[in-house]
Amino acid sequence: MKTAVIYSCHLENRAHEPENWQQIALCKEFAEQNGIEIIDSYWDYVTTKKEPLLMKKRLLEECRNQHWDMVLFSSITILGRNLKHIMKFLNEISKYLEYKIVNQENDKLLKEIGKWLKTLHKEKRL
Repeated sequence: MKTAVIYSCHLENRAHEPENWQQIALCKEFAEQNGIEIIDSYWDYVTTKKEPLLMKKRLLEECRNQHWDMVLFSSITILGRNLKHIMKFLNEISKYLEYKIVNQENDKLLKEIGKWLKTLHKEKRL
């Protein structure tokens, strides 16, 4: 059985975005449906866009030690608003282990967009 951790992030007062508990529930549901054991979760809750995402940084550092097989994210939007930075972060994680963006796994269009973003980043066009 594969093991995974979940990363979630919520900016306070963003009512239109899922709370951390909702993101974690979505990832846990995905894990259960795909035979993945969740062993931990990392979550950031910030009050302003300027606050550092400390758990995101810690997650990346701990991925280097490979205590699990993959990281689950509910969506790509929780990782920030700058696509270049998001793809750099995901590329760094993929050096050590697999990651899944749950809403892309469940939606063909989002999955295709994710593939294009990876390609554009690799070709340094993003």
